[in-house]
Amino acid sequence: MHARLFSVSLLCVSAIVLGGCQTTRTVEPDLVDGKEVYQFDPIPVPVIGAQDLSISVPEDPTKLLDEALVAFELANKAQEEGDTDVAFQQYTQMMELLLESDLDPSVFYSLRNEFNQILGESTRLAKLNNTTTTPPPVVDEAEVLAIRSELDYPNPLNDRVLAEIYHIQKSYPKGFQAGLNRSARYLPHIRAEFKKAGLPEDLVWLAMVESQFTPRINSRVGAGGMWQFMPSTGSRFNLQRDHYIDERYDWKKSTQASIQYLSKLYEMFDSWPLAVSSYNVGEGAIERAIALNGGQRDLWGLLDTGAASKRIPRETKKFYPKLLASALIANNPEKYGFTPSTEAAEQTETVKVSSAYMLEDIEKAAGIASGTLGKLNTHFRYNYSPPNRTANLYVPVGTAARVRSALPKLSQLRPDTHVVRRGETLSGIASMYQTTANELMRINNIKSARRLQVSQRLVIPGRLGSRGGASATVSGNRKVYVVRKGDSLSGIASRYGTTISKLQQWNVMGRNTRIHVGDRIYVSKPSSNTISSKSSTSSAGTGTLVIYTVRSGDTLGKIATKQGVSLKNLLMWNKLTNRSTIRPGDKLKLYKGRATSSSAGATKTHTVKRGENPGTISKKYGIRTSDLLRWNNLKSSSIVHVGDVLHVQNPGTSGTTITHTVKRGENPGSIARKYKVSTQSFYAANGWTKNPVLQIGQKVKIPQ
Repeated sequence: MHARLFSVSLLCVSAIVLGGCQTTRTVEPDLVDGKEVYQFDPIPVPVIGAQDLSISVPEDPTKLLDEALVAFELANKAQEEGDTDVAFQQYTQMMELLLESDLDPSVFYSLRNEFNQILGESTRLAKLNNTTTTPPPVVDEAEVLAIRSELDYPNPLNDRVLAEIYHIQKSYPKGFQAGLNRSARYLPHIRAEFKKAGLPEDLVWLAMVESQFTPRINSRVGAGGMWQFMPSTGSRFNLQRDHYIDERYDWKKSTQASIQYLSKLYEMFDSWPLAVSSYNVGEGAIERAIALNGGQRDLWGLLDTGAASKRIPRETKKFYPKLLASALIANNPEKYGFTPSTEAAEQTETVKVSSAYMLEDIEKAAGIASGTLGKLNTHFRYNYSPPNRTANLYVPVGTAARVRSALPKLSQLRPDTHVVRRGETLSGIASMYQTTANELMRINNIKSARRLQVSQRLVIPGRLGSRGGASATVSGNRKVYVVRKGDSLSGIASRYGTTISKLQQWNVMGRNTRIHVGDRIYVSKPSSNTISSKSSTSSAGTGTLVIYTVRSGDTLGKIATKQGVSLKNLLMWNKLTNRSTIRPGDKLKLYKGRATSSSAGATKTHTVKRGENPGTISKKYGIRTSDLLRWNNLKSSSIVHVGDVLHVQNPGTSGTTITHTVKRGENPGSIARKYKVSTQSFYAANGWTKNPVLQIGQKVKIPQ
């Protein structure tokens, strides 16, 4: 049984040792400033030395085969972890055990092909291992002692740290070099702050492990910025985050937050190896690992032994060793095949801004190179400073005075924001705020106009020459008020002599009382002037007067198309313009068709009452529901509301008709489809009660 199982396994081990089964992790680069940035969690394949099996000589050959199988499994495990040296050692030991087992000739005969192949590959692999395998990096003991700090470098360096040095050199040297180059922009400030806080000097290289010194970058799990704070952790350390700003991307503020967090972790564990590992996985996970190992507080022991080792994630096992490896290389880059950075340190001044200004406007006014402020202010989510709050604007050294002088002369962005309601479209919102859909998409980073979501907040572009007063403006015969800082729904209701419930009704808010700075809300009821008191023979229009109640999602263009009237006439009848704002509940008048004096074909209007639907209304007038829907440009899925006015024809009405001459192959169904009329109305116009047999050349009536 063992011999058969082992023969199958031997074929696998041959492929694995040769590298055919080895799996590697591809590091996908991000582009920052046009350069490749390799962001890692970090989660490269670990290289951990496995312990050699002590060779024993059991009396039973079966036990030797069992030991050979164990050696095979260890070789396989070491190869998967990237440790080819240990894999080769275990593979060699497996072969020695097989030779010592002195298998029965019949067994050897059945396995002869496999053994011949394996022995041949063993010889080739031995030569390959001695000539082409890159030896592990050599770190002098004196070098370790020279840089020894509170970070507690193991001396001599253990396999985990050596493996990370090797991995940096072989897996992503370009990415590491790019991070090393960037580090020079920020390290002078970071080193000074860490020193001021009494933190170990080499702890600054944690920014290399986390982001390769990239201020604006996100991980797959949502961590952001140079120090990779999750939103919840960032808020614990006063990194503000809202629709306009995310201070996790402010590398100076996030550096202060990382100092606070690391200091707190060190207070908890009194050990930098444990504190740094907690920075990656959370303090709770490390505390549980310590408890599982009976209170053991040595990180290396926790990583390699006991129940704790199984519970600690692989990326956390690599995190502290990667920090030490990064610091070793960064402190002596030439020795490891890298070059020191020649980039200059970032020199900035801080200007406090409390209004929204386009960064490009500030650059032009202050004589700053285009694009500079965007690179220095990565904490701004858009290309302008946040409205209605004070924020830090970083400017090049020597330009702060010019910027402060220019700000009062610049036009401010208006602080309007819009909460998307059900049924609204980007073009409709753009029309409401007198801007364009393309501008809305650009400033809100929207890739597709179809991706609007209910309750999504949109920043509204536009300029304000001055702050202006707090009075309401008139839009579409109604007063509209822009909510400002400190406003409440009750205060607005009191100011305009109305009630909260009416404001909620006019603005389709339900019972919600929450408003936001920049919201535009109606502070007056729909004007009665919207509905004409004149008859249908008014000079404003001819035909039947229909009062249309605006629904959620409606736009003037959509209403005109749906009701079969021109947009120009709809605007004229209601004294509106293309930029007028309409809201759900508004009443619009429109004239449809022409009244006829024929009693058989007279047109009526019906005002929808509570509990009615197209089916009940059709039954009331003795007409088909499909005809009612067609006359009013409705679909079978359309919903009618109380107060809607519907166009109704008397039974038997066929309106005007045209004549069609039947051609070869035509039937009533195909003719009805051709003219886009219902089969029922087609039958009614021709007086048919059942399916007729049409003749070529026959004249039939088509209802219009």
